[in-house]
Order: sequence, then C-alpha cells, then structure tokens
Amino acid sequence: MIILYGIPQLKFNFWFCVSQSGIVKENFKIIMKTVGIIGGLGPETTSNFYLKIINKCRINDTLSYPPIVIYSLPVPYQLEQDIVKFGKNENQILPLLIDGIQRLEKSGADFCVVPCGTIHIFINELRKSVSIPILSILEETARHIKSLGMVTVGLLATTKTVETNLYQPELQRQGIQLIIPESIEQEKISEIIFNILNGAKTESDKAELLTIIQNLQSKGCKAVILGCTDIPLLIDQKDTSIPLLDTVEILADSSVKAILKD
Repeated sequence: MIILYGIPQLKFNFWFCVSQSGIVKENFKIIMKTVGIIGGLGPETTSNFYLKIINKCRINDTLSYPPIVIYSLPVPYQLEQDIVKFGKNENQILPLLIDGIQRLEKSGADFCVVPCGTIHIFINELRKSVSIPILSILEETARHIKSLGMVTVGLLATTKTVETNLYQPELQRQGIQLIIPESIEQEKISEIIFNILNGAKTESDKAELLTIIQNLQSKGCKAVILGCTDIPLLIDQKDTSIPLLDTVEILADSSVKAILKD
C-alpha cells in the first residue's frame, strides 16, 4: 500500500509517497529556481562563487541546498593567456560560451550566470542563444552601486574589459562616473590577474594592486569595483579603507534572490 503525503513548507512543497515499509517512492518537489553557472573562468573563482551561493541560501533559512548546475568551459590555456594577459583573440571563446550556456539550459537551469567580468563583452550574444534569462554582472553591479549612493568609482579589471568600456554604459545609466587606472598600471593589473589564474598569489602583487587603488582614490574615487572576479582571491576589504565592490559577492547576492524568487 502507498500513502500520499503533501506537506507545504517554506521554500518547498513536499510531495512524496511512503510505503508501509517506510521507503520513499518519490522525491520532494523544490520550489527554488535552478541556477546554471558557466565555470572555469577561472576555476577557483567558480568554486568560490558556488560556495557563496550555498552559504547565502543557508543564511536565508532555506530547508535544502539550492539546485545548481555548473558547466566548466574547456578553455585552452593559451587562449586564456591571450584574453587575460594580452587582451586578444577573445572571439575564439564565444563558441565555447554559447555551447556551455545551451548545455545549462538543456540541463534544466531556470536562469544562468557567468561569474567573469570580461566574458560579458558577449552578454548580448549569449542572451540571444537561449530562452532562459542570463543575469549580467555589469547590470547587477551598477544597480548595487546606485543603491549605495556612490557617484564616482574606480575599476580594477582586465585590459579587455577596460578597452571595450564594458562597465561604462550601465554605470552611466545609473549616473555613476568611472575612473580607470593609467595605462602602465593597467598592464600590471592584467599581469597580476593572470598570475592569480595560475595559482600565484604573492604579497608583491597585492601591494601593487593596493598602490593602484590608492592612486584611484587620490583621483576622487569613493569606491573601487573589483571588476575581474579573480581579484578578490588576492585582496579583500580588510586590506584597504576604501570600499571595495566585490562583483563576485554582488552577483552571488543577485543569484540567490533569483533562486528564491517565487
């Protein structure tokens, strides 16, 4: 004999069948949305982002871990170096990105995120390639800065992000002025990001970034966007008095809101 139980709970509807022997015959139905994550850009940041979502859902008193699907892109090492360190050949990664986003959609993701700033040069192409929403780290960051009432911020990001003015349109819509590092500083930032991707987190690189942050502050910045999602692996708020806008944290917050949205 099978007995049907329907137990409504916060964030969940539990509908499962239990036999007289106590064996569960059907799993519970989860109301939480499934997030699809494009990973591997870089791998350590992917794991960091994943754990942030898990921990933020715990804080929100969810009754279970959130449903998450991660697809780690098989990015060639040389292409990673070309894009991050030298700011070239980025179009070669677009087919991998589209394939990855479509795999996530087919895997049941309700929406997707890409925890990598530079890759958002292709946000429009990616959105056109699937029917599910893709959250933009650019849009979410600009809205967050607006909510803080800040009007002048600096940016630490890859050379490709800076050269393509990736953040400017969204920030301008929110009435926010962006100040970028000097060209020689920008070259150093890209080199440091590549070092981080390769597992090299040195005190000298941290010191270089903190000096650049101080220079941005002297130009009138009230906060600095950590526009490359790998940079928070090297520096965080305890290293400086100027507010750091961690885009990994911002995107994770937005992702959890979407996961828990009815």
